[in-house]
Amino acid sequence: MFTGSKFEATKDLKTKDIAKLIRAELNEISTTRRKGDRFEFRVRTGRSGWMSTIDITITAKPEDFPIHNRERVQQDLNHVHHSHAPWMAEEAREFIARVEAIVNAYNWDKSDPMTDYHNSRFFQCVRFWHELARADREKAEAELAPRDTIPVPANDVEEEPQVSFMRWVGVEV
Repeated sequence: MFTGSKFEATKDLKTKDIAKLIRAELNEISTTRRKGDRFEFRVRTGRSGWMSTIDITITAKPEDFPIHNRERVQQDLNHVHHSHAPWMAEEAREFIARVEAIVNAYNWDKSDPMTDYHNSRFFQCVRFWHELARADREKAEAELAPRDTIPVPANDVEEEPQVSFMRWVGVEV
């Protein structure tokens, strides 16, 4: 149960107006970098049943900002199926928490999960755009993937891939 620090000043505003204020605050934190090397956001409002929603999608990020935890990506590449490493990088988790703090300043929540009672000003969702996250994952995999490749045979005659592999591992053919 909490009441955000900016709730009292904005208690008579509609969700769309609150989204505009949140968008302005997000633009302030994203303009600390030069264009093309900064965060960009999409802020949308809607309704989910009887509740209002504010969805924030991070659509652009600086090139050097990781979304995926490199340790977890390496474990996934090595087929470690019981990893306890978080999938999101520490910097990304901290940034999501910073954006959620901005949103929570306008929200209030009087929910009681013990009795399955939900009561808040609006639902919220903060996430990275799936295409942005996919591109970051592919970049991490490319950086961490093994560099070993099967060598091309020295002669000009094309060999079957199985024969080439057998020669590569040292089996006489």
